[in-house]
Amino acid sequence: MSIKNNDYTSCSDIEIASILVANNHKLLKTEKVNTFKTIFFFEKNSDVEKKINKFYSGELIINALAFSNARKNLKSIIYSNRNIF
Repeated sequence: MSIKNNDYTSCSDIEIASILVANNHKLLKTEKVNTFKTIFFFEKNSDVEKKINKFYSGELIINALAFSNARKNLKSIIYSNRNIF
């Protein structure tokens, strides 16, 4: 689920984060909450919100290779036990 703030949109769902990264949205930072949860922070704009809404409505079309590469890179960040700022 998305958590909204005035300056950024954040999510803890790696699938949504992967979609946003694959669509060239800037990942601002990550925050490891615990062993099982990382929060991803993105620049807030209308396109980010549109992508998230299309994902949940089943209308999103995405390049499979870009999605796969983005997910792999985000998992690398998660499992390296580091935060990005």
